[in-house]
Amino acid sequence: MSTSGSLSSVVALVTGANGDIGFGICERLLDHYETIDSSITIILACRNKKKAQQAQQQLISKYFANSVEGEERIQLVLMDLSNTASVFAAFDRIDFLILNAGIMPISHMSLSGAFKDLFTRPATLAKTGGDALIQRTGTVTSEGLGEVFSANVFGHYIIVRELEDIMIKSKSPRIVWMSSTTASPSAMSFEDYQCLKGKYPYESSKRMCEILSLEMNSDLAKKGIHSFIASPGNVSSGITQGAIAGFVLVGVLIIVSYSTLCML
Repeated sequence: MSTSGSLSSVVALVTGANGDIGFGICERLLDHYETIDSSITIILACRNKKKAQQAQQQLISKYFANSVEGEERIQLVLMDLSNTASVFAAFDRIDFLILNAGIMPISHMSLSGAFKDLFTRPATLAKTGGDALIQRTGTVTSEGLGEVFSANVFGHYIIVRELEDIMIKSKSPRIVWMSSTTASPSAMSFEDYQCLKGKYPYESSKRMCEILSLEMNSDLAKKGIHSFIASPGNVSSGITQGAIAGFVLVGVLIIVSYSTLCML
C-alpha cells in the first residue's frame, strides 16, 4: 500500500476507525486540516470490511466532492488486532498513529452488582458501569493470547514496533494511545497481565496501554517519536453494544429504588 501522501501534508493511521470514537477522530482530523487550509490522508484500520467501507464512503461523501480524491485521501487497511499476523502491512509513510481499536467482552448485566455499587461506590457505577457489566474472562485467541489483551494491547504494540522505522522518517511523528476513564491500577496485576483470571480484562488492558505508552515514550522520544495517552471521556459507543438496553433498564430500576429509599 502506498501512503506517500502526494495529496497531503500529513498521513494518519487510525485503528478501529469505523467505530463511534474512531470515526469521530477521523472527522475531527479532517475538520482541523480543512480549517488550517491543509490536507491529510487517513488510513482506516479496521477488522470488519463492510463496516470499514461504510465508514470510508460516509467520510468521502461528507468531505470530498471528488470521489477519486476521496478514495486517495481516505484509505482502508483490514487488520484484526486479536490475530497479530494480520497487522503486518507495507506502508511508506505514517505521521500520526492513533491506537483506538478495542473490545470490551460484556457477557451480561448484573442487577445485584449494580445495586451493590450504588451503595458502596456510586461514582464508579456512574463512570464505568462497575459490577453491573459482567465481562467474559479467560478467553484466548488462536495464538494463545488473552482475547482482550491481544486486541487492546498486544496488537497495538506490534503495530508500533512494525511502523517505528517508517515513522522515524516523519518530521514530527506522534503516537496516541486511547485509554479510558475505566483504566484502573487495581484492575491490573503483573502476575496476570493478560487478565485471564481477573474480573476486569478491559480495565486491565487500558491500564496496560497507559503503562506501555509511558514506557515506550522514554525510548521512542530519543528517535523523535512521541507517545501520548488520551481518553475520550464517558461516551456511549459500540464497544458496549448489546449491553446498552440492559444498562438503561438497570439505571431506571436504580433511580426508582433510590427514590423509594429517600422517601422512607
